[in-house]
Amino acid sequence: VLHPLIDAMIALHDSAGLPAAEVARVELQVHPHAVKITGVDDPRSGLMSKFSINHSASVAYLDGIAGIAQYSDARAGAADVLAFRPKIRVETVEAFRKDQAHATLVTTDGRRFEAPVAHASGTVDNPMSDAALERKFIGNAGGALGEARARAIADRVWTLDQLGDVRDLVALCL
Repeated sequence: VLHPLIDAMIALHDSAGLPAAEVARVELQVHPHAVKITGVDDPRSGLMSKFSINHSASVAYLDGIAGIAQYSDARAGAADVLAFRPKIRVETVEAFRKDQAHATLVTTDGRRFEAPVAHASGTVDNPMSDAALERKFIGNAGGALGEARARAIADRVWTLDQLGDVRDLVALCL
């Protein structure tokens, strides 16, 4: 339920491109389940930040991404995130699907930027591109395996149909 609002905040990061100091507030519209499941207002740890709309919206805008690093203890307590979280205003919309959200960024001088998300990325109605899948895999696996090894695994997976022996892929993963 967080993914659509994360997509919207990343879209605002990319389109508005404004520093946090120029953001007066962000108005989020989400499905009611988003608040029920992820209503932790002031997460004190990386684990709790995974259940916070305010945190997810903040790091997605500030960092332009929402990967493993954005849900760490360090990021949960980072000064820029703590300063941005109170700018997030959340409204639930009963008519929204669970994979739908709408974000409006209002600047300190009154300009408005909007990012509607009809379907979160990675859903059937909005599948991720191969490049996006690979970036996500390398971003997640790179920390545990190293970026070079993660890239080698990704390269091997893209050529599974040509693989003579699956043990070649398994060996890369061990």
